[in-house]
Amino acid sequence: MDEAQTLEATALRELLNIQETCEFALIISGNGERIAKTKFDKGAWEQIDTRVGMDITLPGLNREDCQMIGATYGVEGMDAYNTISNFGTRTSVRLLARLLDNARSLTAKGGAIRLKHIETVINGNPKLGSLLLLKPEPA
Repeated sequence: MDEAQTLEATALRELLNIQETCEFALIISGNGERIAKTKFDKGAWEQIDTRVGMDITLPGLNREDCQMIGATYGVEGMDAYNTISNFGTRTSVRLLARLLDNARSLTAKGGAIRLKHIETVINGNPKLGSLLLLKPEPA
């Protein structure tokens, strides 16, 4: 179950009741930081927390992750790979995938994603960030 932070605590607790009754695995994912910042029923969330088997925090993307994702999308050129690595390590998997989906739509059917496609998407979509995210971080 994704986006757990959008559920009321009582709804999440009911999902856990169903999971325990039916004895099936339930994977809950969400943004713990956002949950912590919202107003919620503290007692309900504490009860939920005691019933969770594992708490795993996934690390952000590294350059290798970004390059593997880029290869899957058909990125070509070291300049494009460096650019998506700069972007992906500073943002998220979701935003990197959105960037690459949009860049792919600018290519000829089945064509490679190149730096010009990536820059065009960033220029045209401020929700993805600025061109500064495409540049290497200062040393």
